[in-house]
Amino acid sequence: MASTYPLSHSVGQELSAPAQRASVAAKPAKRSFWRTIYDAMIHAQARRADREIARLFGNGKFTDNAERTVYRRYLGI
Repeated sequence: MASTYPLSHSVGQELSAPAQRASVAAKPAKRSFWRTIYDAMIHAQARRADREIARLFGNGKFTDNAERTVYRRYLGI
């Protein structure tokens, strides 16, 4: 049976399994500048919406009026 590990290596050097070598070689591509800007805008919008909803429910009650306000404002109903 053929070995998948190299036959010679220096002392102290660990041999890695083929799956580990493959995961190191398969690095995800670096995100583009425009993708980074787009992601930042989407996250900022989500944080703003979370803050507004938290402001509506600041008293801790989910009333019918608060529910209607959320639906009208965020779902366009």
